Amino acid sequence: MQLERYFLIHNSYEYTVIAVIAALTAARVFYYLFFYARILPKPKNGISANMPISLIIAAHNEAENLRIFLPKVMTQTYQNFEVIVVNDRSEDDTNEVLVEIRAKYPNFYFTNIEENPRFPSGKKLALTVGIKAAKHEHLAFTDADCYPENEFWLQSVADSYTSERTQVVLAYGGYAKTGSLLNTLIRFETLWIGLQYLTFARAGVPYMGVGRNLSYTKTIYDEQKGFSGHYHLHSGDDDLFVNKAANRKNTAATWHPNSRTRSVSETKFANYVLQKARHFTTWKHYRFLHKLLLGGELFSRVLFYAGLIFAFAFGISAGYPLSFLGFMLIIQYTVIGLAAKRLGEKGVAVFAPLFDILMPFVHLRISIAGMFIRKRKKKRWN
Repeated sequence: MQLERYFLIHNSYEYTVIAVIAALTAARVFYYLFFYARILPKPKNGISANMPISLIIAAHNEAENLRIFLPKVMTQTYQNFEVIVVNDRSEDDTNEVLVEIRAKYPNFYFTNIEENPRFPSGKKLALTVGIKAAKHEHLAFTDADCYPENEFWLQSVADSYTSERTQVVLAYGGYAKTGSLLNTLIRFETLWIGLQYLTFARAGVPYMGVGRNLSYTKTIYDEQKGFSGHYHLHSGDDDLFVNKAANRKNTAATWHPNSRTRSVSETKFANYVLQKARHFTTWKHYRFLHKLLLGGELFSRVLFYAGLIFAFAFGISAGYPLSFLGFMLIIQYTVIGLAAKRLGEKGVAVFAPLFDILMPFVHLRISIAGMFIRKRKKKRWN
């Protein structure tokens, strides 16, 4: 009788653990199939738009990057664009580099922001100055340390304005491949974030974009009163603006091969953590639905692996957790592998299971760094 009762309790305990893991697996499958799988179809060609575009770049001590990367911007095949660089209090040779480039390209303009202790400066002010100086309704943005993958980038941005209602275009900004372990980690995280914000937008829930590759209209900028709602925050010129301004009707997301930009990644883990920490400080200002969806994805992922570890450690029949793990690996490799292909991230998909486990710990480290940044109120140009 006692033995029978033991097996009854043990089986009930085992079934409960298995049911919890099954529910967590279902939550993860929901994100992969409802959101992330939207990136699997091949991107369609654009509509051959030719509206004028003002490309705006804010720069602070970026002389070398501007010297290397600006020519790749200026030699775009698109026929109707201007480039505006706002030089924000640079102490290097940025001004000299801009003067040289201005002599070569008639559609290139730049302006300087001088040091003034009475006025707070930073990237948002520089972008505001650039937007005010722009001649055209459609604006595009990238960073001084970024470059388009090919000469058709601006055409692809323009083609993404697929209807009169489109006011925001989200595209992918990745990092150049170097082969180091840190670079692979950074590129995987960038792939993961890109997969999220692009597919969420395609699902009608746009929540962020990246300043390395972003476009919107002057009209929506004016309607949102620029960056006024979050001007006091150091970061957020890209993700918080999109979070506030974008909706399912006015936003387009593209991952056409011509639409990508690349940047130079950090080479030291400490610098990468500090860079990400400044951006993590904006997450709490997202809309409630966005925080709920993103938080739900993260918690379901962490609890899924915790549940598997618990099952193996406490004697649950191995066949069940292994089945759930194998099922998730098939979905994961399929979706992330094709996403990496769509976004041009070679050599990162193979690490998906490992980085899927490690990234929550990396983000925890970044969040801790972010708390220290807020406590010190440290201001850095971003």
